[in-house]
Amino acid sequence: METFERARLDAYFTRIAAQFAPAEPSTSFLITHLLAERPAFVRAVAAMTRLAAVLPKPKSIHPAARHEVEQTLPVDTLSRDLFKEPDTALNYFESRAAGEPVCLLDVGGYFAPTIAEVHSRFTGRLAGIVEDTQNGHRRYQDLDKLPCPVVSVARSPLKDPEDYLVGQSVVFSTEAVMRGRGDILHGRPALVIGFGKLGSSIARLLHAKGVQVTVFDVDPVRRTQALSQGFTPTLRLPLRLSHHGGHWRPPDRGGVRCRLAQGRRDRRPTASGAHRGGAGLNVPFSPAALAARQGRPRLCLTCDTSATSSRSTATCP
Repeated sequence: METFERARLDAYFTRIAAQFAPAEPSTSFLITHLLAERPAFVRAVAAMTRLAAVLPKPKSIHPAARHEVEQTLPVDTLSRDLFKEPDTALNYFESRAAGEPVCLLDVGGYFAPTIAEVHSRFTGRLAGIVEDTQNGHRRYQDLDKLPCPVVSVARSPLKDPEDYLVGQSVVFSTEAVMRGRGDILHGRPALVIGFGKLGSSIARLLHAKGVQVTVFDVDPVRRTQALSQGFTPTLRLPLRLSHHGGHWRPPDRGGVRCRLAQGRRDRRPTASGAHRGGAGLNVPFSPAALAARQGRPRLCLTCDTSATSSRSTATCP
């Protein structure tokens, strides 16, 4: 980042930290994407709370940003296993913040699996959790009972600009991959799997680039929305999607993955989207869709794995 950009970020977060200074001191644990611009945000969190540890998401670590944060704050290694077992999670929190009031800042529901037992056994007080993503929102929503307040900003209107920009980034990166293969997006057929916030953004951006967009979603309301916006809705998939096998596996819960896939001509593949309870959605491949491809790879963007599940979700109260 340029020096003036860093200065602007620092000034912004300094104002935010001063304006929303907490009335009582607390300790925090911060899970974050430790990218190039993130140290300014980390410093703001550290100014408002005693930041016990920064836990960067494993695939989102900028080396220079990590080195900068490590100069003043503890940076721990993050994994799902760290908070998978109650004893392991409890030992970690006790080692960093025993007897203190704690706020957990989460990105992806990492704390969810053991939060109930940690809340009951922790020597300090678990004041609450802030969750930033739709993926994490679902993980906390799946709990039988929340032991402490969970503030989810995943479905806040403030996330709408981010959803648009993430969609723009996905389309940009996809186009870069295709150009590296000597191909272009314009005029190609594309299948967007999931017409949620990211999927709808991606579909609109692809359409603006002259792409023929088909949308898959088991939710009839979302299919209607896609149709009303000029896209072709479908319940047929040209790939085998499975959580337990197959040649391509989508993200476990949400997220975005892109793949150029060439369907096999010697058999009729099925789409299998596993959801809770072990049931699957098996839909035969459409021969018409295969013929329409004329031997060309179809661009497939998976934006929301809930699109392959018949279970609807609702916002946490």
